[in-house]
Amino acid sequence: MAKLGLEKPSVNQIELHPWQQKPDIVKYCLEHDITVMGYSPLAKGQKVQDKTVCQIAEKLSKTPAQILIRWSVQHGFITIPKTSQKDRLASNADVFNWSIPDEDMKVLVSLKFDLYFVKFNYFVIGRTWQQTMVMHMGSNTKQFKRRRFTII
Repeated sequence: MAKLGLEKPSVNQIELHPWQQKPDIVKYCLEHDITVMGYSPLAKGQKVQDKTVCQIAEKLSKTPAQILIRWSVQHGFITIPKTSQKDRLASNADVFNWSIPDEDMKVLVSLKFDLYFVKFNYFVIGRTWQQTMVMHMGSNTKQFKRRRFTII
């Protein structure tokens, strides 16, 4: 960014959870005094029932959502979980007076990046390439998201 003459941002907001850890981006931000803010700490709700997360939650008498939110907090990230239910809001906020033991943090950090399946289809319309990206968000086809963008 400095090479482009752009002002350094104060905060970089990225999707961040055990399945999308983005270590290169996080490292860059930390080295350049840029605060990391993670959205979707619950992996868009797709991993709240993950076996590993549920085992850690049961061991610590917490909810899986609390484990995922605490994972972000414990890494020093600002995290912004989303909920419209008051009881979940209170539970999600109850993550500051306890911690995940180191051995369980290591387990969470070791989770594989397996949340998305990306498929590219290329076709030419005139002189413009367009690319359709289908992001597989689960086994239910209603959960597919489609994005169209132009590559110049």
